[in-house]
Amino acid sequence: GHGQMNISPLPLFEFEAHRGGANCLAVVVEGTTLSVVSGGDDQSLHLLCLSFKWEDEENMRKRPTFSLRSSFTVPSAHASAVRAVSAEGDLIVTSGYDQRIAVWKRRSEGEDKLVFKASIFGEVPDVSALVCSSLSCSGGEHRKDVAEESNHAAVMAVGFGAEVVYIDKQ
Repeated sequence: GHGQMNISPLPLFEFEAHRGGANCLAVVVEGTTLSVVSGGDDQSLHLLCLSFKWEDEENMRKRPTFSLRSSFTVPSAHASAVRAVSAEGDLIVTSGYDQRIAVWKRRSEGEDKLVFKASIFGEVPDVSALVCSSLSCSGGEHRKDVAEESNHAAVMAVGFGAEVVYIDKQ
């Protein structure tokens, strides 16, 4: 038979980011920093940056401890509820019931924040998921080193239909 995994949820960090429901989130891990971008019914985007470390560095089975590094909110990121968010490195893409696909950059010089870069009106209503991926000319094989240097990305939005949007990451 198949082995069983013992899962016992244990709250490690709690934080209230939205006035109402949080609908989506994306996570970026860089070293010992965990950046969480969430979108909510309140039309806002929230960036929460946490530092984490393991209680016992030699035994990764111990639980991590988290501390708040920073918190940043974009109050009216969309004209309606934010329904989808995707992150790749510092590139953040969001969408909501307003059918707008918005592009943001995560900045951490001095203070952690989200900076609006551009938006377009999408053709797909009721977007429920976004996937953002860097594009590279590496002969079809995905290479992380090439993708990180790429200036372009493709965003697939899925809802009542699907569309792919090409963006310049500059």
